[in-house]
Amino acid sequence: MPLVLDIFGVVLLPQGLNTPLLDLCAGWRRDGERVFGASNMTALHNAELWRQPGIRAAFDEIYCSGLLGVSKPDPVFFNAVTGKINAPPE
Repeated sequence: MPLVLDIFGVVLLPQGLNTPLLDLCAGWRRDGERVFGASNMTALHNAELWRQPGIRAAFDEIYCSGLLGVSKPDPVFFNAVTGKINAPPE
């Protein structure tokens, strides 16, 4: 089952990237697991995040409200993400 992580406060911390978590996610991906991010950020912030070290190795995709057109905690956001990754909402 895929793993979906919140970005702000989980991956992006006040002191910078959570590199231990990114390393863990990259390891899961190397083992064949799918790992995704979800966040209420703009498309511009999403593009900038992909330029950060370790992000590409850690995530298959990061879904953001700026690209989906709906924000968390709206159920439409979560339904859009689970539909894109072909996984149940649980």
